[in-house]
Amino acid sequence: MNALQTLARRFKDASPRERAGLAFVAALIAMALASSTFDWAMRARVAAGEAASSRAQIVAVQAHIGLVGFQEEVALAAGKVWRSSIVDASEPLARVQATTALESLAVGAGLSNVSVEANAGSAEAISGGVGIIGLTLRADFNWAQYLAFLRALETADLSFVVNSVEVSGDLGGGQSLSVNAHVPFIHEAPL
Repeated sequence: MNALQTLARRFKDASPRERAGLAFVAALIAMALASSTFDWAMRARVAAGEAASSRAQIVAVQAHIGLVGFQEEVALAAGKVWRSSIVDASEPLARVQATTALESLAVGAGLSNVSVEANAGSAEAISGGVGIIGLTLRADFNWAQYLAFLRALETADLSFVVNSVEVSGDLGGGQSLSVNAHVPFIHEAPL
């Protein structure tokens, strides 16, 4: 005798109330299986839709990347980043370039007693050949010179970013200025 025949014989021998209970349990199990199958089918449908959407986006991006205009835009943007950064194979030389450039801007704006130094560990966060050089400028100034210095920073070829400015002194006497700034640094691999 197999298990199915044994189960059928027991079902025959059961009372009508037991048969109804077993039929109810069997119906609950069938409903649970149907519900989980429906849920699985719905999740599969959503996943298929998301996969199709992702594929369409990837195809669109690949088509866009292949366009000559897009490649030209990327080249122009890369050139702009390259021109506005300190580019050198040597970090110490890059620091000297950065300090000289900031000092030239400050002196050209009329600031006096100008001193610029690269901050310790200034070539920070060099990752993939790109980082920043932190600089500190100290100078004596008046407000017209300070505004001229800000205009010079704004029009400079290099992309100087001012982090903080501290002013000390009184309005009648000498005033001194301390500017913390940074400039992008691209570590160019030697040829």
